[in-house]
Amino acid sequence: MSEPTGATPAVATAGDPSPAQAAHHEALNEIAQLEDLAQTLRRELLPTSTPRPEVHVAVDYVPAMNAIGFGGDWFDTVDPDEHRLVLIVGDVAGHGARAAARMALAQGSVRGLAMSSTLGHLPWLATRALTGSRPEFFATVGLIEVDLRTMSVAAALAGHPPPMLRGPDGTVTRLGGDPAPPIGLVDAPRAEPLPIPLMAGSLIVLYSDGLVERRGENLADRLDRLQEVVSDLDSALDAERALSEICNEMLTDDSEDDVAILVARVAGHP
Repeated sequence: MSEPTGATPAVATAGDPSPAQAAHHEALNEIAQLEDLAQTLRRELLPTSTPRPEVHVAVDYVPAMNAIGFGGDWFDTVDPDEHRLVLIVGDVAGHGARAAARMALAQGSVRGLAMSSTLGHLPWLATRALTGSRPEFFATVGLIEVDLRTMSVAAALAGHPPPMLRGPDGTVTRLGGDPAPPIGLVDAPRAEPLPIPLMAGSLIVLYSDGLVERRGENLADRLDRLQEVVSDLDSALDAERALSEICNEMLTDDSEDDVAILVARVAGHP
């Protein structure tokens, strides 16, 4: 009898993972890497503090159910001069890495323009800057300028839901009036928004549409609900606790869209 030739076949042992287990483990590693990337992007691209002690800002980003943890929503704060602070929340269409990349472009463009342009011109200028090589670029943005010298606030919207201004007595005003078209569709500058008085102790709530849009629910009803929630907040709450209560009342575990939310408590003059 001749001796067997060739390599001895490998024999699986009881401790070896099955192909299905190995694939599952690899998928878990890929998910962990995506989540780590999302956390890095949030940390590097989204601010965590406000440059002005007179306006206490709290922010949060809530990813949609089953999302990688980062998408096209963003928030920002810009101080054009020693008296003014611009609060920004924006939302680039889409989800995932492509939306996150475009969000970074939009955030940088809007931030730069907020340093030098007026609210009425900014969406138009952002459209010109962002659609030159990307004609299909589409984003909404809400802008609020707080003037601490005159204690006033003005808002401009480009396809964005209305921010809420809560006075110390609980009265809530929706800011922004009729919004301009979204960035990507604005074809001309808009009239400059008229400022309205701002009282010390007021609360400003700026958010992306994921906070108020729900499948099967009327948008007007959801906006009314948000206004009610903001009005019912305890006037003694700081910005972080107010933000937490708003999210607890408005969001569910099965939310289908990312949410960026910024809440600012105005202390008053420097």
